Amino acid sequence: MSNLFKTVSFIAISVVSLSMAGCEETEFPIPLENNPTSQQPFPDSPVPIDTMPAGPDSPTSPIPGNPVPRAEEDASDPSVPSVPGVLRKIKWTPLDYKEFEYNTQGDLLKYISQYNSVQGTDMVRREEYTYAYGTDGRIISVTGKDGIRTEYTYSGAVWSEALSFDKLNRPLRKYQFQFNAKKQLSDYTEFNVILDGAVTPRSKTNFTYDVAGNLVHYSYYWYVESSKTFVRSTELQFSNFDSKKYPKNSVSFDYILQPLSFFVNNPGKKEILNNASPVEHYSYSYDVHGYPTRKLTSFTYNKPLPGLEAAFVY
Repeated sequence: MSNLFKTVSFIAISVVSLSMAGCEETEFPIPLENNPTSQQPFPDSPVPIDTMPAGPDSPTSPIPGNPVPRAEEDASDPSVPSVPGVLRKIKWTPLDYKEFEYNTQGDLLKYISQYNSVQGTDMVRREEYTYAYGTDGRIISVTGKDGIRTEYTYSGAVWSEALSFDKLNRPLRKYQFQFNAKKQLSDYTEFNVILDGAVTPRSKTNFTYDVAGNLVHYSYYWYVESSKTFVRSTELQFSNFDSKKYPKNSVSFDYILQPLSFFVNNPGKKEILNNASPVEHYSYSYDVHGYPTRKLTSFTYNKPLPGLEAAFVY
């Protein structure tokens, strides 16, 4: 993930990417929460689950005034045939990218998120997650390279809960999911699990969609133990959708949610409603199948900010 936060953070508080999400992702100067230890990245931000949020769609936010970095498109691997809409990689810079691997049914098998963790150096943070499926084709678990394993349970055709375990098989986190009638995720709640088995709220997220099935409103809340209430931390609004196809897995909230779809079409605008952050504007180039091959992000803000470009490889 790139960090306008890391960039604007030096200028503001703490450098946070204008990505997003996620993880996949864009970086905005979002104020830091009091004593947070984990927060979801904005959509499209290649940020791991246990980092501060970054704006969607830009893993590396250049310092204002620097030239606009151009995404370098990887040469296709001839051993892996290109399939329309099956996203294999999103690349912002040689150090900032997300990669995806699939099984023969087209299900996500591996998700890799890497970003330049210290600008001006070659230091990177790399996260890898492997997804497993049952004989019925439904996802049953995801395991990180750190050994943390998350197992999903179902209510009918959709997820109901998930439970994460450490390498010693001790429970760490619990997740609850609510889906709407169209099987779109509408509510996502995270809990801490103490060694004695006690469960305490950690955060919750609400998702709202338009009639076409596109995510238009995202609200993230921290749980405040002292007041026993949820306090809104991040509020995003997506609009100006095109009529083209959105590549599955392109958006990243966190690795737990990575296999889900949140958009049908490509958003042209993203706003952070709960603070004076830059407004992101997106423009795309498409392949003959209607999927984006390049995405250019520009900003409306009270000071000039360089654009960001991402390349999509199928």
